[in-house]
Amino acid sequence: MNEIQVRRRFAKAEAVVSYEMEQIEKQRACIQRLRNEGHKTEQAERVLSAFEHSLAGMKHHRDILLEQLGLYEAGEAGTNAK
Repeated sequence: MNEIQVRRRFAKAEAVVSYEMEQIEKQRACIQRLRNEGHKTEQAERVLSAFEHSLAGMKHHRDILLEQLGLYEAGEAGTNAK
């Protein structure tokens, strides 16, 4: 993968992280609303957990891309990048 591809993937990963964080906040608000109205929240909490797990994976992916960008900036990408 060349530097331009890494930069594009990093930008996309950043956008996905931002989107997933918004979804998590919406889901937390939904859970709170359900609780306030006396409803069960188990299923909503499972959805929240899935969102959080997905976010963690995407943050990890983003961090790997950030490392690759650092290698390009340091001039070492040719020796370490795949």
